[in-house]
Amino acid sequence: MKNIVLINPLNTDKFEEYKAFMASLTSEYKAGYTDMLNRYGLKNSQVYYHQLQGVEFVVVIHDVEDYVFERLKTWATSTNEFDIWFKEQTKDFYNAEVAKQAGQPELLLAFNPS
Repeated sequence: MKNIVLINPLNTDKFEEYKAFMASLTSEYKAGYTDMLNRYGLKNSQVYYHQLQGVEFVVVIHDVEDYVFERLKTWATSTNEFDIWFKEQTKDFYNAEVAKQAGQPELLLAFNPS
């Protein structure tokens, strides 16, 4: 299965709020989040926290369907109520300027010993 890895730098002093936002995706917003993942072909979500030289990051990993990149083309212009809410939330948390400079990580090894 393919996956997408997103490395998002957090804005200063947003970690605690971000953790609460993550918790809300599996409780009060679970139905909307599940629907969004399904609509875009994202099979699951794993979100990790990392701090490097005083900069906080979250690393988001999704296993994805083959058609995910075609579906994600509509993300920016989506009028879905949950998508709009989700984008507004993440805009407050992520340092977009640093994220633009980072680009996508390069896969160096995909190994399955079985």
